[in-house]
Amino acid sequence: MPLIEWRAPEQFPSSLETVRSIQLLLLLLRLPKLRIEAADILGVMLTKKQSDAVAERKELVDNTLAYTHFFAFTVPGDQNPIDIILDISRSAFTMTEFDENACKFMRRWAEVISLLGTQVVDDWAYFEGKGPVALKAFDLLIQANVFAAAHPSRSFANSAGAFFKAVLCSKRTILLSLLAKYMPKLLPIWMDNMVIRSFPATTDPVSAWIYANCEKDDYSDFLTKTRSYVKLNCLLFSASLWPTEVLRYLIDWHKRMLGEVPMPEDLIISSQPFISRTSDLIRQWEALSFAMDKTVACAYSGNVLTSRIAAVNIPTPLTSPAEREAGRSILLAHIRYCFANTVADLPADPGMRQYYLSVLHTLVISCTEGSPEFVLHLLMQDFATLRYSPYVVSTGRTAAVAAPKIPKYLNIRCQSVRYLHMCVGVNVFRLVRAQTSAMLPYFDSFCSELNDIWTNGHGGLGERCLLLEVIIYLALRLPCTFAEQRQKLATILAGVLTEWNKSESPLVVFGAKKAESQEEEESEGGVDRLLEYFGLAMDADEILGSTDFLAERVATRLKLRWISLATVAIMRQLNGALSPEQMENVSVPLIETLVIPAFNLLRTLNMLWQPRTAQHCHPSMRSVLEVTYFDMALQANIKLKNPVKNSDPESLVTVVYHEISEDYVSKLQSFLAQLYEATIHICDLVLAITSSRFYALPTDQLNQLLYNYVCPSIHSMPDFRLLQLLRHLIIPYVRFCPAEYIGTALVPLMPYILDALFQKVNKSWAVIKLVNKDEADEQEAVKEIFIEETVRSLSTSLIEITRTLLAFTGARARRSEDADTEGAEAVEGETEQEGEMGVAAAASEPIEFGPVARAFLVDWGGNGNGGRGEMFVRIVSWLTAAVTWPDSKVCTKAATLLVKVIDYTLRRDGPSPHPTLPAELSSQLLIGALRALQTNGQFLSEIGPPLFNLVGRAVALIDGGPEGVTVHLEPILLSALRNCQDTTPASQHSMEIRKYTELVFNRTKTPSEKVLRERLKTLLKPIIGIPLAEQHNQTLSISALEPLRRPSLRSRRRQQQRQEASVGTRIELAVQALASLFEVD
Repeated sequence: MPLIEWRAPEQFPSSLETVRSIQLLLLLLRLPKLRIEAADILGVMLTKKQSDAVAERKELVDNTLAYTHFFAFTVPGDQNPIDIILDISRSAFTMTEFDENACKFMRRWAEVISLLGTQVVDDWAYFEGKGPVALKAFDLLIQANVFAAAHPSRSFANSAGAFFKAVLCSKRTILLSLLAKYMPKLLPIWMDNMVIRSFPATTDPVSAWIYANCEKDDYSDFLTKTRSYVKLNCLLFSASLWPTEVLRYLIDWHKRMLGEVPMPEDLIISSQPFISRTSDLIRQWEALSFAMDKTVACAYSGNVLTSRIAAVNIPTPLTSPAEREAGRSILLAHIRYCFANTVADLPADPGMRQYYLSVLHTLVISCTEGSPEFVLHLLMQDFATLRYSPYVVSTGRTAAVAAPKIPKYLNIRCQSVRYLHMCVGVNVFRLVRAQTSAMLPYFDSFCSELNDIWTNGHGGLGERCLLLEVIIYLALRLPCTFAEQRQKLATILAGVLTEWNKSESPLVVFGAKKAESQEEEESEGGVDRLLEYFGLAMDADEILGSTDFLAERVATRLKLRWISLATVAIMRQLNGALSPEQMENVSVPLIETLVIPAFNLLRTLNMLWQPRTAQHCHPSMRSVLEVTYFDMALQANIKLKNPVKNSDPESLVTVVYHEISEDYVSKLQSFLAQLYEATIHICDLVLAITSSRFYALPTDQLNQLLYNYVCPSIHSMPDFRLLQLLRHLIIPYVRFCPAEYIGTALVPLMPYILDALFQKVNKSWAVIKLVNKDEADEQEAVKEIFIEETVRSLSTSLIEITRTLLAFTGARARRSEDADTEGAEAVEGETEQEGEMGVAAAASEPIEFGPVARAFLVDWGGNGNGGRGEMFVRIVSWLTAAVTWPDSKVCTKAATLLVKVIDYTLRRDGPSPHPTLPAELSSQLLIGALRALQTNGQFLSEIGPPLFNLVGRAVALIDGGPEGVTVHLEPILLSALRNCQDTTPASQHSMEIRKYTELVFNRTKTPSEKVLRERLKTLLKPIIGIPLAEQHNQTLSISALEPLRRPSLRSRRRQQQRQEASVGTRIELAVQALASLFEVD
């Protein structure tokens, strides 16, 4: 007999019975052997939704949500549940001695009280009328969550944080007033969460709690995620509501840190100024820097900043204008104090200086109205820091053999200084963007500093590129004419951009076409020249034994890396022009000289990854053309161990010299991958900057560019390289197209690219080997996971571009704020993540097809570009193959899009010239859906609705109606069901199929899609997850489709001449197309 028999709250005849059950469960919480289960039941009561059964029966019972019975009521002679909740929370979360069962209970209990509080806040209108009793109960609930947040293990901080966020965002003045009483307790708790502590020793009082909840290797990540959650959901909102309290706490913390000095045990080397990053002093500085970032800005502005580029306006009913102004005065006074008391020498330790300067930047950036006077002083400190590079030279190692050109591009620094310099570069970018008007008068001085840093090799390449972006950002905002802006930028950028126009530059040589005759020997270039120059055709031992060869190649590699990354930085900022006029008069003329060399280099690098290129390499050098292990792990979502994280602190401040022969092969492999990625981004930005000219090119010229430069030899391109092209060049080619050029730049050309991509991905899935990621951690397993994840990403991107293309209506007009957003994202490092989230969000929203879809699905064939309906059949075949790929997300998206394509083409909501599907196409759809159910059947809740809708379309729209189903589709269904090892007789299956068919074609009462889906789910249940007959697999091979016919861009005679033309001729046509971008109109 169970102790408690579960009944849903709405089934109780009165609220009193609900109250009694809650009180009983709360009492059971005091029994150690039952409290975990009791907490689980309370959690179910809080999360269980009310059913509609009571309303349908029209029974007069209390239909109030269950959580209301925990709160704000009084039963004579009984204790209020909230009092019990507070007592249990106090006794549980103040426990210091570890107990495993107690730890499990506390985790569940923290979720219960957080969920209870969140529901009360969301439904406060219900409790508001109960007056003081409700306020008292809510006050006790706040106390209970404070106990959870204060536990020293931080294991329950996130649960409590969810409750506090609900209060802070509630817009309820009375609730915020109650919470304000506990801010003196909460602020120290939240600020303590900002500190990333070391993994505790066994003697630490909380060590047992930590050991039970987190592994040593994961402890730092746990603290990082916890503090990020607390800051985003609690600290930022608190700063906007109570600016003076939060600012005073942060300022006191800052002043305390300014007075701290390192202890002797904090030093890594007693005779050097380096402080261990694991010392409490550095951890406190790092925590202060993290806590101040965005928090000070929230206090100053009253807006909650979810990033440095976005703000969420929330009402601040407790903050009067006078209080807000007082907070700003406090902040400005502290900034003056900091600069008035700044000593001549900055902290000597790179780590301490990094956080010291970060705090000053956060203060000045946040105080937007009163701090321009400090900007110049702060910038001078930044420039001095970029020239500061202390390190310890490792003993017993020899210095590298340095070619004369190597020091210009290579600044040897220890790891701690690298972190410092990169932080300075980011801070300067943030500062200039926040205080642009204050910086414009010092533009020439800024240029002089940049020139000195670049010329003398101070800082690293990343920091120099950031400073270059700052210069361009300011130049585009100078109060002068476009011609003057262009002239200033041309002078500043000449050192980088002219490298793309020198005939002897490796960038030009490697991009040149291969010589076809003896007379053109001196112009020989291309992929063969690249292989020869870097020694890929030579034996590795022979290369490593030649010092002169290595010195020259290393210098070239460093120079090309410098030029390519600097060019990306330049292009990114030139794409941030404030108006179309500025883009046309400043940005476009500046990039004119690099367009042809950049696309030529892209063509060469695309050829580099082709399998046939590896055959020209020496076996000992073929690894250079493989994907780097870092890229593999990144694509496979496998976390790499940080070699610095757990290393000896001395290694962070030590420089170890290496012979250039030690890592020539691995460095060359990384360089070629980086050069390829940079070149793709450069060409991508060329499309964006010159879109008004690029897409205006004739279709035949765009055709040459696409098939000779952007995506040549798709069928043999490695999947990972193809994924890079698709994400960063092919998809942008679609998205950047202006609406007026859709008919000439997209409609005639994109079908052939999509066809090749679907063929390629379909073949990749055919040979993929699925790997259990949880069981694989070795390097070879990483490679297998990488291959699988690459194909998955490629499939997702392919469905995305298909969907984007069909819904595309033209690139939206550019606004000046877009440039600010893009630049901030690039510095923040958030572009990739937010881009993925944006894609996912967009894919889940309903779409409306645009002019491309109409051209493909309705008008195709009307202009002599193929048979009518050909593109509809082609797109259906592509997406039908995609739904069968073993990826539930891709399957769901492809099936959803496929149903949309069918509905749009056949105009189910109105008259249509093609009211039915051909029997062969309906059969293809059915077989594809059945295979998808078998392949991805374990994710039925996700894939089921769109697949059942697809089967429904195949049945309902087949040519011939019920007779067509009987002749063409019923045999397929029966064959599939017979191969499912199901005991149901074939006659029964046949009868169920006929019943479903009759339901679909019922003209008297049209069934809803939900009803049809449920009937199909029952009918096809034996098929889900069961292999189908091999004969149906063969039917779905899209490679069996006849190749698409290219549009007739010229006369038949000229078409034949073009087909007979040499590769060199086609390249000449493409180069001519690029050159015509800048022809005078």
